[in-house]
Amino acid sequence: MQKLFTRYISIVIMISSVIISIIAWQSLESIEIVTAENTMKQRLTQLCEKFDSNKNELETLTNNLHKDYLTRAYAFAYIVQKNPEVINSLSELEKIKDLLQVDELHVIDKNGILIAGSIPKYIGMDFRSTKQTSEFLQILDHKTDELIQKIQPNGAEKKVFQYIGVRRQDEEGIIQIGISPTTLLEAQKRNEISYVLDNLQLGHDLNIVCVNKDNEKIAYTGMDEKEASTWKLTYDAHEQFNDGGTYTWNNEKHYVMSTTYDDMAIFAMMPQHEVFADRNSQMGIIVICMVVVSIITILVLNLLIKKNITNGIKELSSNLHRISNGELDTVVSVDTTPEFQQISSDINKMVQSILNTTVKVSKIIDIIDMPIGVFEMRKEGDIVLVNDRLKHIMLWSDEEAEAYFKDKALFLSKLKEITNHEQLDDAYRIHKSPELWVRLYFSSDDDSFYGIITDVTKEIKEKKNIEYQRDHDNLTGLNNMHHFKEMISRITYQKHHQQALIMLDLDHFKNINDTFGHDWGDIYLQKIAMALNALENDHCITARRSGDEFCIFFYHFENQAMIREIMHQFYHDLSMKLITFPDGTKKAISISAGLSWCNQNDTIDVWLKQADIALYDSKHRKRGALSEFKEDGLCK
Repeated sequence: MQKLFTRYISIVIMISSVIISIIAWQSLESIEIVTAENTMKQRLTQLCEKFDSNKNELETLTNNLHKDYLTRAYAFAYIVQKNPEVINSLSELEKIKDLLQVDELHVIDKNGILIAGSIPKYIGMDFRSTKQTSEFLQILDHKTDELIQKIQPNGAEKKVFQYIGVRRQDEEGIIQIGISPTTLLEAQKRNEISYVLDNLQLGHDLNIVCVNKDNEKIAYTGMDEKEASTWKLTYDAHEQFNDGGTYTWNNEKHYVMSTTYDDMAIFAMMPQHEVFADRNSQMGIIVICMVVVSIITILVLNLLIKKNITNGIKELSSNLHRISNGELDTVVSVDTTPEFQQISSDINKMVQSILNTTVKVSKIIDIIDMPIGVFEMRKEGDIVLVNDRLKHIMLWSDEEAEAYFKDKALFLSKLKEITNHEQLDDAYRIHKSPELWVRLYFSSDDDSFYGIITDVTKEIKEKKNIEYQRDHDNLTGLNNMHHFKEMISRITYQKHHQQALIMLDLDHFKNINDTFGHDWGDIYLQKIAMALNALENDHCITARRSGDEFCIFFYHFENQAMIREIMHQFYHDLSMKLITFPDGTKKAISISAGLSWCNQNDTIDVWLKQADIALYDSKHRKRGALSEFKEDGLCK
């Protein structure tokens, strides 16, 4: 039997390997095409984003330069307004030109005649004589107070310049500056399509062609001029390749993807031999892997057949022998063949009908009075088997319990609902009043799902009380310093937000203890603790450091002024709440404080030290007030 199985499995695996190889070859072709299309689409997107980026950069640069040029023009106008005689001195105009960092300065009178400037040969020129200069006559006609002219050849020498003109302030006329537009021309060059293509890393196997609406190839990359001349796709063809397609060019099939940008169609294409360059090597790897896997599979299956069939019979015999000797908790689980499954199932049902373990365990638990609820759900049937104690643990009424125990789905939803409650360790709080915590345990087999629900309320309360005693000061109820530092270390630093640590020390506390006794001193400490507790919120932590020393930590405030305002109100509230001392006198609590603005690069101990320095300053300079530590080590 084992040899027959091995022969049939080997034939099936060989046939499957051939089929998988054919499918893999076709799949690799599809994958390579999709990969090529995604690459081309990504490159086209990258190219369009680069066009947008260059266009925005050019626009921003142009706007900034225009603002700067107008500022220089108005500065020249202001100089002329304050000292009109300066236009009569060429040397002074040269100094102004160098100061303003421009290339030319011109002054035009109300008749449109250039009467002064840094270029003597232009003097006397009539601005009405050329199209370039006549644009500035709008200023004389009061149509505008300023004009930034586009880059163009000037009217005098056809020299490419950019001119900016503003209204003269001291009399009717025009103040003009001229600038060689080197920066702007370079930026415009960087915005040219051919420049972008030459400088964008597109990959050696990718060709790009840009065609305008007149079907002129305005830019291309990945090919020479002769190859570009054979390109026949027109602007309108971009619709055909928006989602990819093929095009035969230079006697080879190419995969093409297209998009549009402004009035231009952009085609990306990749030759077929590049698309499938890796398919043969990948297929070779797949075939080798399949051969190795097939050999290993045949060997493993041979071992499994021997193990599961031969050893299955031995395991059945051994389990029956144990059951016949009285080991009724033995579960037969030989399921390697349908015959073994049926035999195992019949044996287990027979043993189960004898035992009925769930009922026995339930009775034992009820007898020893343990806070444990037990349930069992069989895969067949909707009823949930439970012990009587379960509904009391869960605080269910008789009606609720009856509904849950009759409907397995409803019972499971109730268990799931328990796991959504507040969790501490592995226990869940299912009631707040009265407080009730339970812990769940689950197990299952082929036929049933078992569970135990235990009442651990007492255990959780004791644990929470121990944690509270560990983290808080017994007298004041405030956080102790260990817990205070631990809470601060868990706070996430937020940029541009303010944090502050404040040390406080009661004034004259030793005198209060000596005068009225330590019991009254404890009451006095509890009163200041109440005032500090009033500060506690989402952005404040308080603690007792030792004796009559306390700490406050403020965090995630927008500015320092907000923290100062809170402390100002804190001191105001203390001054308004007078305390009656045992001798009948009424006084406000006096407390000195030192504040450290927390730098994220420092440690908590550094902040405490800085706050302590500021506190020392407060105690020795003006008790009952707040001092702030400064970076230079001084206090204010």
